Amino acid sequence: MNQHDVKQEINVPSQIMETTPYVLSRKEKKWLDLKIAVHTLKLLLKRNKNPLKIIRELSYLLEVHQVLRDRISSHKTLRLAGRYHSNPYFASWPSSTYDELMNSILDRHSSKQRIKYLPTVILSITNDCPLDCKHCLEGNNLNSRKDLPLEELRKILKKLQDKRVAHIHFSGGEPLNRYEDILKLLEEAKNSSEFWIFTSGWGLKYDMARRLKEMGLTGVFLSLDHFYEAEHDEFRGRPGSYEQVMNAAVNARKAGLLLCLSLCATREFTSEENLNDYIKLAKSLGAGFIQILEPQNTGRYAGEDIQLEPEQISLLERFYLSMNTEAQHSDMPVIIYAAYEQRKVGCLSGELGYAYISANGDVHPCPFCHSKCGNILVDELEDILDNMDRLKCRNFNNRS
Repeated sequence: MNQHDVKQEINVPSQIMETTPYVLSRKEKKWLDLKIAVHTLKLLLKRNKNPLKIIRELSYLLEVHQVLRDRISSHKTLRLAGRYHSNPYFASWPSSTYDELMNSILDRHSSKQRIKYLPTVILSITNDCPLDCKHCLEGNNLNSRKDLPLEELRKILKKLQDKRVAHIHFSGGEPLNRYEDILKLLEEAKNSSEFWIFTSGWGLKYDMARRLKEMGLTGVFLSLDHFYEAEHDEFRGRPGSYEQVMNAAVNARKAGLLLCLSLCATREFTSEENLNDYIKLAKSLGAGFIQILEPQNTGRYAGEDIQLEPEQISLLERFYLSMNTEAQHSDMPVIIYAAYEQRKVGCLSGELGYAYISANGDVHPCPFCHSKCGNILVDELEDILDNMDRLKCRNFNNRS
């Protein structure tokens, strides 16, 4: 149930979004899938001329593609500025990142020594944050640790790109507190990776968003936890937070950045009415994606009674599938719901998945599972991934 007896007007910015991503029809998506398949086959032909090797590599690609498909569902696809995006955790096409991803997977297959491959890293670059969020996973560390200097971040970025990590997402704290450092990292990075930022939107002006786009940023994950201003501000612990999100959404879209709204679906929020109102607001903001996160017993939620009721989880799963697959919702943002996928295939962290690097360089399976697997500045990534296989989250039936 909503916490309001009388439904207040939802505050939506009046700017017209001329850079809203286009959602492909089913027919257009099938045609796109065919074009990507032809392009991938051309990549195979460039690698070798031996028909048997081509067949073996194609077979392996199809096998890995199915693994990735199970882990990262892509029911709908967006087009923005000539590139196609099915998921903010997977390479867009056409792009050098996609080609590098395919070649990395094939090199992993053809190598005589097994090569571990990590497609996505969430990299925290600061513990500083202007907000005081109820659910903050780094709540015990906020504004209390000295950030790694830029030179150390450069080393981490080089190490990740040398290991052919395809997606790097800057996180925090509030990563925009290190805006100038992000610009330098983006400018120096190779174009073999795509970059996103997890942000509260606090202080994201248009000139900043435009500059980030020019330096190579693909999109922003923008935290929005309610469509009512007062509710979002109370959850985020600072008045004005909702207004900052609205302004940041407008500025990101005007700059041509993809927008993914990130929702912590709390027990108090999760109802059919609220979910429908939220996705309508997301569409009006020009969001291409919505990421749904279930509350977890970590950070400030450690030891708290915050788990969703079984019927609320069922509601989220129905909402996720309905919005992503039913024709009447074809123009709505794509829903990303990792918990649903993990209940099917197990924890998504580690090899062929993702990892989280905290602001001091420690590597964990994910932002919600703080089991240190090593430190990226001193340990080899292969050793870290070996440890991750043992330490990653056991809340799901791991079958990866």
